[in-house]
Amino acid sequence: MFNDPFSGSGGSLPDKDEGPGAINTEALNSTPDSPDFASAPSTDKALTNIAAALALKGYALHRMADGLLLIERWGYSRTVDGITQAAQFLIQIGGRL
Repeated sequence: MFNDPFSGSGGSLPDKDEGPGAINTEALNSTPDSPDFASAPSTDKALTNIAAALALKGYALHRMADGLLLIERWGYSRTVDGITQAAQFLIQIGGRL
């Protein structure tokens, strides 16, 4: 039977480690050399940010199978070798990160 802690029957709330959905409640390791530590943005995040900035200017960014990046708009396209060139193109068209 469910014990309602608000009914005044003297019940108490369960500890947060015992409540429903309380799985893996151990603290994250926060040393700088651990994988849980927040670090600089990854390549995927940088690429996502550039793709979003290009989208605001009306362009689409696609990653091709050979590793090149394809930037396209209105049926015209341009390939770039990597994130640096994609960012340079974004600056060239007046975009901002």
